[in-house]
Amino acid sequence: MKTLITALLLTCCTAAKSDVMGVHLFTAHSYSKYCNSTPGIYYSWDNGATVGYFKNSECEKNSAYAAWTFSTAETHRAIFSVTTGVITGYAKAPILPLLVPSVSIMITNSNRIRFSIVPDTVNSNLQYRNTHVSLEHTF
Repeated sequence: MKTLITALLLTCCTAAKSDVMGVHLFTAHSYSKYCNSTPGIYYSWDNGATVGYFKNSECEKNSAYAAWTFSTAETHRAIFSVTTGVITGYAKAPILPLLVPSVSIMITNSNRIRFSIVPDTVNSNLQYRNTHVSLEHTF
């Protein structure tokens, strides 16, 4: 996983080319005690600055995050990204680091579906076991 993230960071060096508004939909978890419904919203500016808010996997808790998203150029309708920053709202700590690789796939010219691999916040070794899905609109 570290090799993949390093490769993405080395090849992408530029942020997304246009503003994106997204809707967090759900997260498929590796543990059954978590809530899969994780609705929320986010916005990513053309320079890569990204902010978001959602109901997190700990069921009745909310999270906010501030991050930077680095993306590759579009290849075969897909864009690979890495989002890095900080996130709040989890029992493990008031503020946690955020490092999320993802791929977005074009649905229409201005709409995409994004699949993100998010870490398990229970284990201290941050194993990436959960898949998050969101929809995006590009401006």
